[in-house]
Amino acid sequence: MKHKLIIIQILLLIFSTGLNAQIKNEDSLPSTPEEIEKQYKRNIKKSIINGVYIPFDVNDAMKELQKLSPPESLDKFKNAPEDIVAKKLHFGLGRWMIYNWNFYYGSRLEHYLKGLGVEHPDDMADFLIISFHRYL
Repeated sequence: MKHKLIIIQILLLIFSTGLNAQIKNEDSLPSTPEEIEKQYKRNIKKSIINGVYIPFDVNDAMKELQKLSPPESLDKFKNAPEDIVAKKLHFGLGRWMIYNWNFYYGSRLEHYLKGLGVEHPDDMADFLIISFHRYL
């Protein structure tokens, strides 16, 4: 039951802050490889994309997630088993990070994670969820 409450609270956070960014992202998709590369190069320099702050590294992402999360949710999150948190939050918090932190179209955090060897957006989200659990 506790795990379901964590997921519900995080999903509420996701929907309250992320839906607009998703819609804006989909409206301005580049259509050629050249446009994709050009947009990527612009995005990795931005601190804000679609009105959402983009962390510059893992520590900054941890601080941002902590800032965005209600304290009672953080307590439940950190006390839940890591494997359960990682599995259950991938399609909630993980999707929020992928879309809002622009992992598909480039962001400074996405670029940083690629530099660490984390290549796929789903892997980036999982890496950050597990990192956040350990951070707390």
